[in-house]
Amino acid sequence: MPTQTQNEVHANLTSPEGKIPLKGVMIEGHISGTHSRITVKQRYRNEEEKSLEAVYTFPLQENSAVCGFSAKIGDRVIEGSVDEKEKAFETYDDAMSEGHGAFLLDQERPNIFTASVGNLKPNTEVEVSITYVSPLTFEDKALRVMIPTTISPRFVPYNPVEVGQPDSEKINPPSQESVPYGFNLNLTVEMGSEITEIVSPSHKISSEIEGKNALLSLDQDKDADMDRDLVILVESKDPHKPYAVVGVEEDGTRVAMLTFFPDPERTVDTGREIIFVVDCSGSMSGTSIQEAKRALGLCIRGLSKGDGFNIIQFGSQHKSLWEGPKDFTEESLQEASSWLDRMNASMGGTNIYPPMLEAVSGPYDEEKVRQVLLFTDGQVSNEDDVIALCKLNVKNVRVFTFGIGSGCSEYLIKGAARAGKGASEFIFPGERIEPKVLRMFKRIATPSYPSVEVDWKGMKVDQAPLETPPIFSGDSFTVFGRIRYGAAMEATLKAGEEEWTIPLDLEITAENSKFLPVFWAKHRIQDLEDGRRAKYGSQQADRHIKLREKQLTELGIKYSLATSMTSFVAIEKREEGDKSTGEVQLRKVPIALTNGWGGHDSVTESAGGQGMTMSFNATASGDTRLFYHSAASAGPPVRKRMSRGTRSRSFSAQGHNSYLIDALEERSSGGVLECSRGGNEHFNLYQKGTLGIEEIKSALDIHAEVPVDDRGKIYAVLLTQKADGSFSWTPELNALLGSDLAMEVQKEVEKHGEELVSTISIISFLEQKMDQFKDEWDLAIKKAKKWLEGSPNVDQVHISI
Repeated sequence: MPTQTQNEVHANLTSPEGKIPLKGVMIEGHISGTHSRITVKQRYRNEEEKSLEAVYTFPLQENSAVCGFSAKIGDRVIEGSVDEKEKAFETYDDAMSEGHGAFLLDQERPNIFTASVGNLKPNTEVEVSITYVSPLTFEDKALRVMIPTTISPRFVPYNPVEVGQPDSEKINPPSQESVPYGFNLNLTVEMGSEITEIVSPSHKISSEIEGKNALLSLDQDKDADMDRDLVILVESKDPHKPYAVVGVEEDGTRVAMLTFFPDPERTVDTGREIIFVVDCSGSMSGTSIQEAKRALGLCIRGLSKGDGFNIIQFGSQHKSLWEGPKDFTEESLQEASSWLDRMNASMGGTNIYPPMLEAVSGPYDEEKVRQVLLFTDGQVSNEDDVIALCKLNVKNVRVFTFGIGSGCSEYLIKGAARAGKGASEFIFPGERIEPKVLRMFKRIATPSYPSVEVDWKGMKVDQAPLETPPIFSGDSFTVFGRIRYGAAMEATLKAGEEEWTIPLDLEITAENSKFLPVFWAKHRIQDLEDGRRAKYGSQQADRHIKLREKQLTELGIKYSLATSMTSFVAIEKREEGDKSTGEVQLRKVPIALTNGWGGHDSVTESAGGQGMTMSFNATASGDTRLFYHSAASAGPPVRKRMSRGTRSRSFSAQGHNSYLIDALEERSSGGVLECSRGGNEHFNLYQKGTLGIEEIKSALDIHAEVPVDDRGKIYAVLLTQKADGSFSWTPELNALLGSDLAMEVQKEVEKHGEELVSTISIISFLEQKMDQFKDEWDLAIKKAKKWLEGSPNVDQVHISI
């Protein structure tokens, strides 16, 4: 990214009030089957008196292939071309020096890019378009589309001397609480079967569904704030159907994309060693740490007898619950739960490498497979070091990751899981955590096969990714092959003794087949990027790196893709009298601070506006005040500046206020209570005098019983399961069964004991009444049934569900 032209000196970096050159962003595109083609249009206008160079650093999807770059000035469209990175900058810089319009697109990370708009003349507007294609993945039965809009501040663990602009500065653009520009949306969707539902946990969207097709837009009159990822979930009737499609390059070379949905029969239910690594840095404050704690609580209860585990929490420093992993017992469960209750986001910066090094390092228990589960927002600058660490230890450890928050680092979350032969999940505020945790434990139960490969049936194929990824039950598996020669009518995925075959017709090319070679090239580039980051530890390191950089450059130029070694550049040639002259003002476009980052303006806005986030701030003054504001309000909520010594505690609830009441009872000395809720309401409750607990209850209408949906009841019950798999009588069980059945159960408890009757009741109720959620409670009930196998008097318990 340029900082100075050859013949001109940039002036101040900050724009005058209200003069930010970026005026708005339009996201357009098409979602088809399991991939998307998105164009991000950025509209710039110079409202100052001198020419500008606008520099905007922004995020894109981590696995996207950026294949198009253009600039529109009036009716004129200038298409960009790809060149080696330094040459592209020289072309841009020379054009700037000569007074021409110049446009540059650089990749800073696979998910972070910088657009530079040079010599933007006063009162002139330009639209810069960036086009990318991206493969999509399924989240259970829904296709997940994620379009990032902002970059959370990155923690820099060290600052080595660098020539030119520091790398950490490139991925840490200036940010502020709000920016005057936003984004709008226009997407078309085309699925292989009838679309049944489209929802967004992040934004209010409008969808027009007609059979297999749909139109998507924002459900509001104005642009949306660019302070959180846009997440869209598309459900269809037959989502998990394996298929193969074929595309053709310009020279006639065929590229095949194979998508399998394997369901391995083998599982590993016990004998695991799981290390939980939890981000407790300041950036996790607010909703993120609460989401992480709840996910971790469910994960721990997903362990079984024979498993070992430990917890490492980290910030600037890190500490472990125990010196080494302990066996999973009721005692260790209670000790871990108590430690978890005290966990908060108060440990400083996100220094993630040292705790990950401890988690993946030996000594290893030869009788147990070590799995590392990382919970983080991933806001660090040294992603490459962490990813390389996971890859280096992949023979002994598998790494699974949870990305938490409104704008977590997709590159780190996916990259670490990919390098560690694991899988990743993303938890956006307001999304259900429990299904994601249960899906992850199903993956952990899938054995690490010694060999996973695709049999191309005699064809000579350049496969990408070159190293076949691991397979997990319930996940899709996609691989690309550039076919040099040969022909076959099918291809087979093999994992150990199991295999899955799909038909392949090389003579039928897919619609939009030109993008399949681009997908292949992107995965090949990803292989090279990962290899370039690897720590070779030998004198051949430089040779390996230079070879990979040469291959990266060649692939980027051949397939017109932005990479770490190639950039897009476009030049607007101007007549002599139209050239820019004089001083050029450098303007770095600020980005919106991520919603929820470090507890900033934390809101939980789920689909349908049902999410609620509550923050209770206790002060020593005894002053208790209540703020309630809408997440959809035009401006920031009214806030009270907290004095030094303020203690803060946050609670997240889905339609239930019991956490809040507990907090109020516990902190009866008083405090400040702030509530944020998604929805159309917009009002503010504020009392200058002291409010008692009962008054706050009344204000929130907490006296009335708040309904909890069936899934909420199920998860509340699952969180009470003991280490051995049994359950005790709890209020959650009473709520699940209902008052009439609860009375019947209570009579049986008096005869046969609490644990036996409660466990049988839960198993019976879930199997008979909640079968539609079986995938979510199945693992817990398997544990409960194992406990029942050793319990006497099982046949004497009689409960009519």
